[in-house]
Order: sequence, then structure tokens, then C-alpha cells
Amino acid sequence: MQDNKIYLAKKDDILVWIENDVIVVKAPYNQHFLDHRKEVKASFWDSETKTTRCGLASKESARRFLEIVLECYDIDEKIDELVSFFPENVSAGTVDIRENYFVFKTTSFNEDFNNALKDMLKPRKALFNLPFENHAWNIIITKDTDINKTTKFIDDWHLKRTKRFDEQIEIVKKKVEFRNKRVEIAKMSKQVTLTEKFEYDKPKGKDLYPFQVVGLKFEVDFDGSLLLADEMGLGKTPESLMFLRKIKYRYPAFIAVPNNLKLNWVDEIKAWLEFSDDDYEILEGKNLDGKHNATPGKKIYLSNYDILDARKSEIISLGIKQFIFDEVHFIKNPKSKRTNAALEIAKFKPVIAITGTPILNRPIELWTIIKILGKAKEFEGSYKAYGLKYCAGFWNGFGMDYSGASNLDELQVKLRGCMMIRRLKKDVLKELPDKTRTMVRLELSNYKEYRYAERNFTDWYNIKGRSVDDSAKTLQRIEALKQLAVKGKFKEMIQFIANMFDSTKKIVVYAYHQDNINEIIKQLHDDVTSKIFMITREQTVENRKENIDNFNASSEGIMICSLARQMSVGINLQSASTAIFTELTWTPGDHLQAEDRLHRIGQKNVVNVYYLLGNKTIEQWIWSKIDEKQRNIEVSVDGIADDEEPKGILYDIGEYFKSVEQEEISP
Repeated sequence: MQDNKIYLAKKDDILVWIENDVIVVKAPYNQHFLDHRKEVKASFWDSETKTTRCGLASKESARRFLEIVLECYDIDEKIDELVSFFPENVSAGTVDIRENYFVFKTTSFNEDFNNALKDMLKPRKALFNLPFENHAWNIIITKDTDINKTTKFIDDWHLKRTKRFDEQIEIVKKKVEFRNKRVEIAKMSKQVTLTEKFEYDKPKGKDLYPFQVVGLKFEVDFDGSLLLADEMGLGKTPESLMFLRKIKYRYPAFIAVPNNLKLNWVDEIKAWLEFSDDDYEILEGKNLDGKHNATPGKKIYLSNYDILDARKSEIISLGIKQFIFDEVHFIKNPKSKRTNAALEIAKFKPVIAITGTPILNRPIELWTIIKILGKAKEFEGSYKAYGLKYCAGFWNGFGMDYSGASNLDELQVKLRGCMMIRRLKKDVLKELPDKTRTMVRLELSNYKEYRYAERNFTDWYNIKGRSVDDSAKTLQRIEALKQLAVKGKFKEMIQFIANMFDSTKKIVVYAYHQDNINEIIKQLHDDVTSKIFMITREQTVENRKENIDNFNASSEGIMICSLARQMSVGINLQSASTAIFTELTWTPGDHLQAEDRLHRIGQKNVVNVYYLLGNKTIEQWIWSKIDEKQRNIEVSVDGIADDEEPKGILYDIGEYFKSVEQEEISP
């Protein structure tokens, strides 16, 4: 058998050699040697072979170790000649990347290596462990990881890289790069004042907040084609209209809005652009008979989304130079007629897309906004490629499923880098108080009835509920449970509302179903003497606006407001500071929009939001489900830091069905 040892010295029963990149000394007991070899941290005693060893990864340490051996055992050899036998580029061990960790593993205990690794990590506080039995360091990769410094350390110690290391290090570099960019972008998005001079024409008696001036400059820099996604309540409407005022040659302009916001936009157009009634026109109805065509020569044409498809040819013929799509998430569905009509009429034209909630549920909803802004190439070029990259797309057996979320850091960087400006209230509007959210659990008066129905549902769901064909039935049964919970908590709910009104004198109550709205109003009339206002889908736009104006002008009152999506956008209820939710929808964006009807510019009080949930019911489970959606939204759009706990609008209650299966309830 071939001897791979390199013998350095021999004297009596003392033998010194190199084997597997380690200096090995076999010698009798020598206290003088034991005391001095401790100077070399890389040396150690091997009890199995009964030898003293020192790794060659550090030539300086290895040379000092050999000097001590020669001196203590009085061996007559020249140190320089012996050092010449040291092999070149000796590896101290291996390096690998596993999940979010660098794994450094040394061939033997080497304190010089350990100290050098600690120095490399300074000044950041890395999370690591050192299991001495396998000489391994696990170093977590964070936004502070210096990749260049780490790779230099790997080269200096000649660490052997695993087969997958080079591929993984490139992925890590991109992740760290995105994280660092995210920090820079977050700072930019919090900018509240401009450092350079920026002039704009102001309407009489009005002016923009400093952060709105920053938004106006962004609109100019992006040439009127961007996603204006400031958090709700920060005044995006004035920003978009002031762009038209500054860039005067962008007329005629076309503004598409939800139907119930048309009158609000008329007020804003008159205030910020100082236009008369002759300068704008509202397009009413689908004009199927062609008798109500738009009047040529207007500066602004205003319409709701519902008529875009029917009047797209007419709109195209107007020669629009600037489009504004308010609450642009109304055209998130790529298959809807209104979405395709919007894409057709705004093709190759600048578009200001406005929304405080660019994602209501999941990242795939951004695609139509990306497309209408002409930015598809920057986001993988196609719906499918975008879905695979940023929506965790996969084949579910029936078709492609893009309901997930992936690569959210990269998505946020791209959004902010090429098409989006988004500021949060907490970052740019210091005078606006924070809002607080409180979950209030209410006991059910029909608890046995509810639990019996819940038990029947659980048994049915375990058999058929996971079937795609039965998904509609599943939702129907869940909705039935929700309404049973509302029924059971109704008495306590009315009492809570009445007590809250006695304390604050002005509140907003949200419900989803019209029957529940009617019942709330009926029961409140018996408990509250104050005037009750109402906003529902059944009202005309004029009636809604009148109710809103009267409520805001009143010193006290209760506003009962529908939680339907079209009823929660473009409505200003800032005269109140208390909101109460009696029902939940499946979409976190619905709740955020409804909350921000109160929490917006001009609010002088802390906004207190209360969610009234039936105790131990399906409502708590819904909280946990839409909280998961909200976390994905925040990571995509706002970028949650590594050391920051993602905060959804709802708390994670957990799967309540687990406890249901452990109980037996009889009617």
C-alpha cells in the first residue's frame, strides 16, 4: 500500500510527518511541549491515534507549531527546509449553502480559522452555532451579508466548494442585492419633501402637501404613465389632477372611475383644475342607440367602468391624450369586458393608474395594471411567465393555478423601479393619527344551533368539501354558517354599537348583506335616539352623496355602510373616528378600504376599528385565512424587512375546525 506521508523529522522514538494536510507528531510525554504548543490554537490532541496534530491551512500557525516541536524535543533540523515541504493551498475545510445558511465545515478543530471567521462576520450580529463534534459553523444569510467579503474569506482559506455552491451563491447574491435595493427604495418611498426646486401652478386657496408634491414630480418624471399607489386617504386624486394642470397639453383627458365616485371627481375637477361645467362631460349610459354621443372639444371626459366596452369606439375617436383609471383594481380580471375595453382604449397612451390597494388578494391581480401601463416586458413579457415567476404558478390537474405568491422581493423592486410610487401614512403624514384595531368576541345566543350546524358541515366537508366540483357548495355552506353566527351575535352586537355610540356620538357601522343592514337599522331605532344615515348599493349616487354630506356635517350620528366593494371606495367619512365591522368578506382589501374611509387626510383623532366576531365560529377562521393573503400583499407592495414581523390586518387565529372535530354537539 502506498504511503502518503511526508516525513519531516525523526529522533529516537519521536516521529514528525505530514499526512492529509495535517502535521502529525508522535512523541513521548513532554510537559514543556504541552505548555508551549497551546500557543498554536490550531493544534490539538488526537486521543484515538495518541498524536498531537496541527492543520496546515494556516502556514504561519503550522510553522510556529513545528518550531515548538523542534525546540522542545531538541531535534536538529532547519525550520525553513521543513517548511518547504508544506503543500500549497491547503484547504481548511468545505463550504456549502443550505436554505438560508452558509455552512462552513473544517477538517479538524482550528481555532485560527474560527477566529478569522468571527472577524469576517463583524460588525454584524450573525446567528451561528458551532457544534464541536463536526467542526461546523452555520451562518445565517441576512440583508447585511457581505457576499464579496465572504467569498474572499473562502478563497483565503482555500475552502472546497460543494458541487451546488457556485449555483447557489449566484442566487444568494441576487437575493441580497434585492434586499439592499429594497432598503434604498423604502427610503425613497418615504420621501416627504423635495431637495430641489419644483414649480407648479396652484389653484386658488389650495395647495398640495409636501409629499404630494413629491408624487407630482414622480408623475412628471414618469411622463404620466405610472401606478399611483399611495395608501388610501393620502390624496391621490389631487395629485393626478395637478399633473393635468402642470402638463397642459395632455387634453383631452379621460377619467374612468367606479360609478359612485363620478360626482366626487366632478367636485375635485372644479376645485383643482378650476374648470367650469363646460370644460368636462360625464358619459352616461351605454349609448346603444347612438343618440347621446360625447360632445367634441371637452377637456375632460368622465365615465364609470361599466360602459367602457359599449362605448370604446366612441372613446377612441375622441383622441384622448391622457388616461386616468381610478380604483384601477376594478379592472383586475383579464377576462372581463371592462378590462379588455380599458386595454384597448388606452393602448400606447400614457395612463395614471390609481389605487390604494394595488393587490386585493394576490400578486396575479397586478398583471392587468402592468399591461395597461405598457410594462409587460419588464415583468417576464406574458401573463403565463409572470404567473410562474411571481405567483408560484403550477398545474393543478385542471389548468394553471396562479393564486400563490413567489419572488416578492424582486417583484417589489421592479414595481417601484419602473412604474409605482407608494407611500404609507405612517411614513409621510405625521399629523395623521394611527388607527387601532380590536377584535371583539361576542357570545352566541344560538350556540347549540350553530355548533350542530357546524358539526354537520364538518362531516360533509371531510367527505366532499375538498372536491373542485363541490367548491361552490362549500362556499354556500360556509356562508350559511357565517349568517348563523351573525344571527347568534346580533343582540350583543346591537348593544355594543349602542354603547359605543353613547361614548363617541359618531360612528360608522359596516355590514355586507342588505338584510343585516335593515335589521341593524331597525334594532338601533329602538336603542338609539340619534339620526341614522345609510349607504347601500340600492341607493342612487345622488342619494349616497347626500347621506355622506349630511353625516359629515352632523355633530353626531350613526352611518350604516355596505361593505360591498363598490361602497367602500371613494367615500370620505373622516368626520367619524370609530368604525365597527359586523361582517367579514374574504378579501383583505375590502376591509382596508373601508377602514380608510375614516383614516385619511384631515382626520384629527385616533381611528379605532372594532371587528365583532362570534366567539368560536367560522368568522375567526376567516380572519386567519385573509390574514395570510394580507401578508403576501404587504411583502409584494410594501416590502417587509427581514427582522420585522409581517402585520396583516387580521390576527392569525388558527384552524378552528381542529377543535370542532373533538366535540360532540346535539341539537
